[in-house]
Amino acid sequence: MGPIAKSTKSVRSAWVPPLQDLAARHGCVTLYLFGSTARGSNSPNDLDLLAVYDTLENLDNFLLELDKLDFSSLVDLVAMTPSELRASRFLLRSEAIPVGDLTDVQLTSRHALE
Repeated sequence: MGPIAKSTKSVRSAWVPPLQDLAARHGCVTLYLFGSTARGSNSPNDLDLLAVYDTLENLDNFLLELDKLDFSSLVDLVAMTPSELRASRFLLRSEAIPVGDLTDVQLTSRHALE
């Protein structure tokens, strides 16, 4: 499978808004981006996402809608409850970025540090 976007700058305009909308409509507590896209790779192959949910029902609804998006096959999704997230220390280990905090400048500057 090819890269998901031509550059990290296009990630925000092409992939993030539909995911933010979907998460908001289905009770996602927080959606995080991690992996190569969050690190600013010029040619990421997938979109690594962490979805934090309070209830399994909300997660199920999110997954059903995610499957309808054109790029759903490129999304690698990890889902946790808030308590699982705290216990796992995933955010520290993965350097995940809340999707709502993403900016083109942030993504570009992370890449410049590599």
